[in-house]
Parts: sequence; structure tokens; C-alpha cells
Amino acid sequence: MKLRTTRACLSTATFLSATLLAACGGGGGGIGSSGTGNGPGATTNAPGDGLATGTVNGFGSIFVAGVRCDDTRAKVATNTAAGTPETGTPEVKLGQRVEISFDPASAACKVLQALVDPELLGVVTSLTPLTVAGQRVLTNTDASLAPPTVLEGYADASAIKLGDRVEVHGAVVAQGGLPAVLATRIERKPGTDMWVRARGVVANLSATQFVIGGLTVKRDSSTKLDPSTLALANGQTVVVWSNTAAAADGSVTASVIRLARRTLNDQQAVRVEGPASGCPSAASTPCTLPTVDGFGVDLSSATFTTGTQVDVANGVALRVEGRWDAARARLLATKASVRLRDAAAGNVTLIGGVSDFVSSTEFTVRGVSVTTNANTTVAAGCSVAAGQVVAVTGTLAQTQVVAKTVDCLSLVDGTTLDIFGGVLNVDTTARSFNLTEGPYRSFTLTWDADTVFGTGVSAATLASTPRVGLHAVLVDGKLLVKRIVADPVPSAPPGVQLFGNFGIAHDVSATSITVNRIQMNIVAGTSVVAGNVVDGTAVRTWFYRSGPQQAWLALKVSVVGSN
Repeated sequence: MKLRTTRACLSTATFLSATLLAACGGGGGGIGSSGTGNGPGATTNAPGDGLATGTVNGFGSIFVAGVRCDDTRAKVATNTAAGTPETGTPEVKLGQRVEISFDPASAACKVLQALVDPELLGVVTSLTPLTVAGQRVLTNTDASLAPPTVLEGYADASAIKLGDRVEVHGAVVAQGGLPAVLATRIERKPGTDMWVRARGVVANLSATQFVIGGLTVKRDSSTKLDPSTLALANGQTVVVWSNTAAAADGSVTASVIRLARRTLNDQQAVRVEGPASGCPSAASTPCTLPTVDGFGVDLSSATFTTGTQVDVANGVALRVEGRWDAARARLLATKASVRLRDAAAGNVTLIGGVSDFVSSTEFTVRGVSVTTNANTTVAAGCSVAAGQVVAVTGTLAQTQVVAKTVDCLSLVDGTTLDIFGGVLNVDTTARSFNLTEGPYRSFTLTWDADTVFGTGVSAATLASTPRVGLHAVLVDGKLLVKRIVADPVPSAPPGVQLFGNFGIAHDVSATSITVNRIQMNIVAGTSVVAGNVVDGTAVRTWFYRSGPQQAWLALKVSVVGSN
């Protein structure tokens, strides 16, 4: 790695944050919508709340479509419907498509709610073309065209196999005249679950079934409609859930069918990201009225921050912001950006505490695997270590971010950290506690009604839990815990340094397992595997090696949330 002699990265990061926060809007009107498909546990979008849809391309607090916004108090849920098989509270991850509600009265871009919105969840039934839940899926490595595809639970795209169960985020594009999902994230899921989720446009509708993409969807008297008054029709965009696996013929029987709809108030501010469609076929005719992420857009008065009106065409990725014209049912754009002309479009920004530290070239920030190399510029005096707050800028290489720059930052309000340690001074009335170890043991940690407790710990059992791992954000000098799980440390062999990480297991066998690019051997009589760990399982691992060039050895592998 190259060592810089200035603190330029800090200045750049600070300027970037201020610029993005200002760009997001504030008291004059944020990014606006009233709700769409709120699921169990999600709050209801108020008519004046802002709306942004797009791909997560960084953290610090959260970057969506290149805009940094504060998610300190945000509620996170899946964009779902009652009666679906989706359970639990998801985490916002790199490459996910999300729909975000903002506080328009905030001077900064403040997230009220983030709805994680996958396009597909199902089994891979074909590799050429890649097909999931009957829908064609495209992967992308060219950041100038669209957000590159993030892979988790795979070493690379070639490792995807027939029969794998995956969650796919992305946007629908046309390829060869047929729809396909251009994936922004493909995450492996355990094959032990078999339920299906798919989004698409209704076609070939009959009284008992219809088709979305290549998936035949059957319905019967038990199928729930959302809204209950929904009258299905060809051309509607719907989200379908099946509680059971696809049948032998590839069809599914829907347990829930939800109309994918957005209800907007006149003059609400909106920010959207996605490929343009609906443009004239003649290249000489300007595309001033495209559709982007389901929104009809009027670009005739837009100021282009990158690219020009001439660049807009079917399939070209755009970022658009403006206000909703209810009379015309169209987004009147004030600003637009053509991704192809944006030199920074492929940048990933990660601001947070270093965790899962193995070495200065192998660590995690905000749950994202980071690597450095000879071309990485590290700020003078910055030493990457566990717990250090850093700002990383880099580019995605399928499963990890390759850092261009790394800077060490001071801990300030809004910083998000992954922390581990023993529990001390639990006060269930004040909802507070301290840690016995680590760089944050002098801080008070608090929890609230939105804190997610893992299966290994609850508010009532926290005082008797020896050690925890938690996700927290600094608010008014205290660390507000967003998520917490029990995290006991196994006894290490004498004289070795113990390392750990969280991630999705893949290439699991009786003798080895890979998590976050760390392949570790499983040794009978030495390694402990707790729970049913298969490819796609979210796990916590502890590992070590006897020498610098030796293989990693798994000491303990546990399903996340178990002891």
C-alpha cells in the first residue's frame, strides 16, 4: 500500500458528506412519497414523507443512489405484505434495492424508514441463461452501465450452481426484446427454505393463473390479495409469494399477490434511480418522457449534472430527482444524471468501525469485506486495526470492496460501529449497559424499542449474557444499539491468536468452510460446528492458524443467533 503524507482523504470525506447531505434536500422538501406496500413491522409512510428508491452503494450512515443520509433512528423492514413467509428484521446491505422514507422537515437527509425490496427469491433453475424463480437474471461488472452485482455467499459468479437458492435485487431491463433482472445483489440462501418471491408484469391472465416473466403463477381460494379489492389484469406489476416450493413443472401457487403501487401526493419530492425505458425507437427523437423505476418522468426542464439529454435512451441508467405532478401522473425532473457519464458512479463509500480484522489487507467495515493492495492510498498516521473508525473509498470486485483510499477518522455522532465485548452494569430501567473490554468500554450503550435482539440474548437476559456482538451508532455521546446477539468466545489453543467473522457460509463440506473469503479447515475433534450449517447459512466463525503461511483452522462455527 502507498502511504500518503497528507490528511486529504479526511477533508474529501467531510466535503463529500456535506455535499451529499445538502443535495438530499431538507426543510424545503426532501425526497417524497406516501407509502407503498408496508409490511408487518414497518411504519406507515405519512403523506408528507420523502421517497427515494435505488441501490445501496455505501454506508456512513447509508448511501442510496450516491446520496448519503442519516439512518440513526431509521426503522428497517422488508417491503412485504401480511401473510407472506418473510419473517424477522432485515439488515440493509450493499447492492440491495431499497425504498426509503425521509423526514422532509429535517435540515439533513434523515431516514425514517428503509424498506428492503428484493426482486426475486427462489431456486436457480438454469445457468444459461441464469434463471431464478422463472425470471432471467443478468450480472454486471461494468460500473459505468449500472451498479455492479454484489455477490455474497459465493467466491464469484461462476460458483452459482443449479439448485442454489438465492435472493436477487435489481431492476428489470429488456434484453433481446424480453424482460430480465439486471442484478445489483445476489445473496445465497439456505436450501432448507423453499418458499418463493417474484415480481413481474401480469400476462396471459385467466381465472386460475397468469404468467410473470417465465414463471407461471397459479391461484386458488386460499390466495390472499393485497389490497383485498385487487382485480388482477394483464399489464399490472405484482409481487407474488408462494409458501411452498415450485412444482415439478416450475409453477408456483401464490399464497399472497400484492399490487406493486405507489401513492404520491401532488408536489411531493421524489428521487429515483434505474434504467430508462419507453424511449422513442428513432435515435434522432429526444427521449424526454422516459419511465424510470416505474415512474413516468418528464426531463424537459431537468438540469443534467452528468451527461446530457442526448445520452438518454432505453436501457441507459439515470438518477432523477424532482416533484410529482399528480394531474399528469408524472415526475417533473429538476435534476438528472446519466450514469455512463459519471466518473464516480462506481465508487463505494464505507464509513464506520473496522471489524472482523484479520490483517491490514483483510477486514470488514459495516459488514462489507474490504481488501487493500499496492495501489491503495492510506492517509499519513492511519493504522487500520480492530475498532478504528475509517473512511474507505473503493470499487466493487464481486464479493468485496477493493480500497482506493483509507483514512482514519475521529468518532463523531452518527458513526456506526460493530463492537464485541463482555457485558457490565446492565440497567433494564434506563435500558443501558457498559462493556468490559475494547476501545468503547468507556461509553454508555443504550437500547430502545427498535433494537433487534438476536435469539441468543434478550433485554431480560442481557445481564446474564457473558459476551455480546452488537451493531451501534453514536447518538449524543452514547452508543445506541441497533442489533445485538450473544457472542461467547471459545477457548483457543495455547499460544495462538484467535480471529472471528460473520458472514454467509459457502463451499461447506465435512472438512472445510469459507466465510468472507476466509477458507478454514474443519478438523474432527478440534472444530465445533453448532447448528445446521449449509451453503447459504449466516454464521459466526472463530478461527486461527499455527503459523503465517499455514491454513486457517476453524475452532467454532455457529449459526448466527445460536450459542
